[in-house]
Amino acid sequence: MRVPTFVETEAWLSNHGASFATLLVLVLTNVVVCWWGVWEFTSPHWITKSNVLRYTLPIARGAGRLISFNAAVILVTGSKTLWTLLRKTPLQLMFPIDDVMPKFHRLLALTAIVMGCIVHTIPQIVNYATQALKLGPGVWTYGNGVAGTQLLVTGILLVVVFAVFFVTTLEKIRRTTIGFRLFWICHIVGIVMAFPLLIIHGTMRGHPMTVYFVGVPLGIYVVDVVARRIIFKTKLSGVVSAQAFDDHGEKVTKLVLRREQGEYEFKPGQYAELLIPELARFEWHPFTIASPPSDEGTITFYIKASGRWTTALYELAEKEKLGDADDGRPLKARMRGPFGAPAESFSGYPHVLLVGTGIGVTPLLSIWLSLANDSWKGLVENYDAEDVKIKEAKKHAIEMTPSKYSAPPIEMNEMLKTANMLFTDILSLKQGGVSLVDHRHGAQQRAAILSAWLESLTCNVALFTCTTVLEALVLSLWIGEQWRPTQITQIVATWFVMPVFGLKIALSLVAYGMRYLVSFIFVLEVLIFSGAVASFVLTLDVLINNNDSSTIWYLLTFGVYLVLHVIRIMLIFYATARPASEVTRAREKAKSESLLTAHDSVRAIWVNKSVSGMSWVMNRLAESAGQVPPHYALELYATRSSDDEVMSSSPFRASADESGVTQHELKAGRPRWHEILTAAIDRAHASSPHDGALVGVFYCGMPAVARELQNIAKLVTIQHEHKLAASARPSKCNCRIVVHKENF
Repeated sequence: MRVPTFVETEAWLSNHGASFATLLVLVLTNVVVCWWGVWEFTSPHWITKSNVLRYTLPIARGAGRLISFNAAVILVTGSKTLWTLLRKTPLQLMFPIDDVMPKFHRLLALTAIVMGCIVHTIPQIVNYATQALKLGPGVWTYGNGVAGTQLLVTGILLVVVFAVFFVTTLEKIRRTTIGFRLFWICHIVGIVMAFPLLIIHGTMRGHPMTVYFVGVPLGIYVVDVVARRIIFKTKLSGVVSAQAFDDHGEKVTKLVLRREQGEYEFKPGQYAELLIPELARFEWHPFTIASPPSDEGTITFYIKASGRWTTALYELAEKEKLGDADDGRPLKARMRGPFGAPAESFSGYPHVLLVGTGIGVTPLLSIWLSLANDSWKGLVENYDAEDVKIKEAKKHAIEMTPSKYSAPPIEMNEMLKTANMLFTDILSLKQGGVSLVDHRHGAQQRAAILSAWLESLTCNVALFTCTTVLEALVLSLWIGEQWRPTQITQIVATWFVMPVFGLKIALSLVAYGMRYLVSFIFVLEVLIFSGAVASFVLTLDVLINNNDSSTIWYLLTFGVYLVLHVIRIMLIFYATARPASEVTRAREKAKSESLLTAHDSVRAIWVNKSVSGMSWVMNRLAESAGQVPPHYALELYATRSSDDEVMSSSPFRASADESGVTQHELKAGRPRWHEILTAAIDRAHASSPHDGALVGVFYCGMPAVARELQNIAKLVTIQHEHKLAASARPSKCNCRIVVHKENF
């Protein structure tokens, strides 16, 4: 049986919906800004007798506006302090913060570079080559708008700066011996040069257009840099030890730095920037913190030798004894941070899958060791290590049977009193002829299900896409002074909104009654519906009666509506990413009655080429294996080692019970991702069959594996949904797998 397209779309949007919506807004904003620039150099606002300038200048101006706009947004994406702080707020569930750096940062930069070096430059070359534009003696910035030498010089310099930016960011260049240093120097120098040149180049007749774009973002970036120095203080630390590990050319340096108690507090999964004056006086390099916060007096980094700086550190550690330990040679290092990373949000997921390949194991290490330390403290304080309950729970967890802490069935009338009224309802209610309640609540149930369909990701993202495209078209037509088409398009846009939200409000009132009436969701949806109605009436008044006084009002309602709709879609993404309320209550109850810790399950997987290549952290992992509860599992995969080598090298024998059973394994070969993710979503469903539970996958390593995990996560989510729908007792499930990838 074919999987419904709706299910497939929901699975994809649960991982990529927020990124898609953000990208859509960026693309449409670029289109509108470009059209604004083109319009400035088209008739009747600008008239020329030149057949060349009639076509080249609109193109050049449109590209110029895009350079200014994207340069402004780049500054915001590069504000590390801002995004680190925002990770601590609910915004991390509403907005794709993980994609800000480097995904959106690179996309914006590439757009600005293409616009600057190609789309803006080629028309200007044509202008000068055909002498349609001639260099004049005046000053372009405050002159009469005639091209001057100043314009040509700043333009050439900007093309050079943009070209250098592009070349030094290429992966092949950055991976060379001097690649990172070259990238870092060109980045700093380029930023210092680019913005003054853009401001001078983009100012005409006293109007600094670039300043209008970058003024506020530049202020944000400057404040961010200052705050970075205040909040994330640079700490001079002594090196405790530096050890070099080599496994067939795979070279890793274990760097342990000293930190005083209470200093440099961080969360598992975060990263810091390091500067070692002996290697380079001004170079800062980002590395994930590999030790847990509980390590007293030290902080540990594992650094792979892959470039000039990291290789120099490895050679230094290999040649001589460094650090305070064992009377080594003193060495100083500066730390800056810690900064936020995707992995630090692991605590928000009831089911966690940690995956690292090669040196990408470092975020996994910090999180796993932190969980092991916290779990061990809890077990020591509350339980006897020989307690029969622990042994039974351990055996139960290893067999991967459904959790005995599953929430009991919930009656429909209770469901409607407590269920989330945003998105998750449809995934909490039974369908297909199976009812949670008697027929007295049938109307309420049907209303709740229909209301929830309108809250699905597919429905809301489709509505958001249609309305934002139409509103971008409205704004573009308005800029082009096409009044009647603007009004007609605005009427069409409101008719996309009014039926959907009108029906949604009516259905929610039937399903939830007074509870919905006094909620923030009701207020927001009524405001959106009212704004659409007001915009429709005012636009119709302008269209029919030519009432110009209503024009400003329908444009104002247009702006308010856009803001409300953005808030709305962000709440939808928040609802899909947060743990459901019923799940949270069930987990809290289970924690008070059982051995469960903060997570219902944790599975950590490290994939490396060989067993010997894991030696630099194997002992620490083996020690932690005996400290975790039974529903935590650690699996190590050696892709190029034989079965005999793996069997003789397993570090987990000590963590097995008297029957030889342990949930931790060292295996030869590669992980079977489909089986692993299927087991994860099955456990999530077993732990909360009514509300469902989220499985958070946190990955660091090769990009190819990240793509594979994302594709399989989507497939497994679809198969799980389809399996439940096709079963003898059809039902919906809110279980989803969300994949987070580290970006460095």
